Amino acid sequence: MSPTIRVTRVSILDAAVAVYSRDGARGFSMRAVAAEVGITATAIYRHYPDKAALAQALLDRARQLLGGFLLDGIRGNDSLERLWSCADSYMRFVGEHPQLYRLLFFDPLEEMLPNIRSVEDRHEAIPLHFVIDRIREAMEDGLLGRRDPALAALTVWAHLHGLCSLSLAGRVPAESLPRVARASLNHLYEGLRSENRNEETNS
Repeated sequence: MSPTIRVTRVSILDAAVAVYSRDGARGFSMRAVAAEVGITATAIYRHYPDKAALAQALLDRARQLLGGFLLDGIRGNDSLERLWSCADSYMRFVGEHPQLYRLLFFDPLEEMLPNIRSVEDRHEAIPLHFVIDRIREAMEDGLLGRRDPALAALTVWAHLHGLCSLSLAGRVPAESLPRVARASLNHLYEGLRSENRNEETNS
């Protein structure tokens, strides 16, 4: 007699994450997730009413995972070190979960699931809010020039996001991404620090 498989919403979601992480959007299906769990596809519907519901749960899990990486990155002796650490954690997420990163920012799930756009609209831009908090903290500590923290954060995030996207596309080797990003972001931070220098010169 084969052992009984205990199926829960969590075990199905874990399988969905595994399938998507391995096969991406094209390989994501109820049948593939069921095979990963070791059950029939119809058994999934006892826990998730349709594919859109499972996709929503997958998006939520991916966002939670990214948020966990960013929270883990809030470390360092000062606010600027914590900003660097968050950038490192962001890149680590991209390196360890490239398909989930694509899910969050690139894969057009709305074409596969017509109602998925409403799911996206209910979520905050988690990385941007993390960067805003770190930028505002560095500005308050006098390590970056005072300006609109939201606009400065958007600039930093867009810059890092672009480098990560280039890495996923093979334009920047994955092993070189941390070094290239640190050098490139340092130029950006120099610009954000310049306002403080100008104030000190004029005082």
